[in-house]
Parts: sequence; C-alpha cells; structure tokens
Amino acid sequence: MAAHVGTIAIAALGHRSLPLVLHCHSSRALPLVAMQASTDILWLGDYPFYTVQPTAGMDAAFARNSERVRAALGADEVLSISRVGSSAVVGMPGTPVVDMVAVCKAWPPTASQLDALNRAGFDDRGLAPHAEDDRWFYGGDEGAAPGTLGRCVVHVVREGNPWTAEAEAFVAYVSAVPKAFAAYSEVKLEGARLAVNGRDGMRLSEYKQRKHKVCMRVLREAQVWARKQAAR
Repeated sequence: MAAHVGTIAIAALGHRSLPLVLHCHSSRALPLVAMQASTDILWLGDYPFYTVQPTAGMDAAFARNSERVRAALGADEVLSISRVGSSAVVGMPGTPVVDMVAVCKAWPPTASQLDALNRAGFDDRGLAPHAEDDRWFYGGDEGAAPGTLGRCVVHVVREGNPWTAEAEAFVAYVSAVPKAFAAYSEVKLEGARLAVNGRDGMRLSEYKQRKHKVCMRVLREAQVWARKQAAR
C-alpha cells in the first residue's frame, strides 16, 4: 500500500483532546492510551514502529478524527468514512498513523471544505500519487507529533473511485488470509528492525523501501482474491 495509506468507529473522545503522555527509557513521549512497554516500540528516527499494534488507541484516534473530517466536509456530503491501509488490519505491526478514506458525493473538495479541514487540523498535501481523483490530508490530534499515535492520513475521493475498492480489498484479504497477514507483518518487522540500525534521517525511508515489494505482491493477490469472493 502507498506510504500514505493504510474501519471501526468506537465512542468518540473529547474534541481535539491533547493526548496525555508517559515517558519511557527511550526519553521520547508516548501517548498514554497505548499503555505499552517500550520494548514493543522500535524508533525509526523520531517515528515509532509498534511491534505490537496499539489497536485500541488507533481505533480511538479514528473515531475522533473521522468525526472531525465528517464535520469539516459536511455530514450531508460524506457518503462514508472508513479505514484503509495496513493500519486497518487488526494486530498488524507498524507505525500508528491511521489511514482513512472519505467518500464524498461531489469532488474535488470545495474551497470552503478545504478551509474547514485546515481549521480542523488537516493539512492539504494535494493530489495523491497512487490514484486519480484523490486529494490527501495529514493531521490528527492536536499536539500529536508527526508519525505518532493520534496522527492520521485522510484521502478524500469521489463516489465510485476504483482505488477505494482496491484499498478495501487489501484490508479484507490481509485480515482474512493468515498467509497474507504473516507475509506482510514479517516483512514489516524485518524492515523495521534493520532500519533501526540505519543512518540517521534514513531509517523511515529504508523501512518503507524494504516492505514495498511484498506490499505490491499482496496487493495483486488481494485483487484476485476479491474477484473470486465476488464471483461466489
């Protein structure tokens, strides 16, 4: 899946709440909601990689931020907001950034929608490189550092965008097929552990490069699997 990607909403927490933090021996601040040992986290530069997914914290981040996105775009204009990418697969190790896609009745986003998203804390990053008619935004909880729990990537797409079906197939396939889950989780863990010892400033990019080949293979397998599921 693209670096910007990677759907379960739970009761929303306070609007734009600032995460409480605890300090571990790494000297970096961790969101309290994670409640995990520092041994579960590998630091790729300043970006945490969770060897044990902080599932509850990521679900909560999606719940909070999807509501902000819905309000910014206009509840009547949003058809659905769901999670995509490997972060949407329960138990998948990785960075804690939550990826989501907002499917809207009309596209591209209007000037007023862009302004509302900006005021809600989501920076406009322009058109996504992996799909047509996809504008993406980066933001999340106020005070959450880039790459940490509480941060989110948001894709805003039109209804019927074929990339949405591909992204959903990826999540469904990796969630349902143990072999696919194992292949993707193993390459992520291996890449992250190797990248920890990489040169400063290169660790996150090295991790992404290492997982890309397997990711592309799993994506292709997911499309075949989805077609077979639809034909049943």
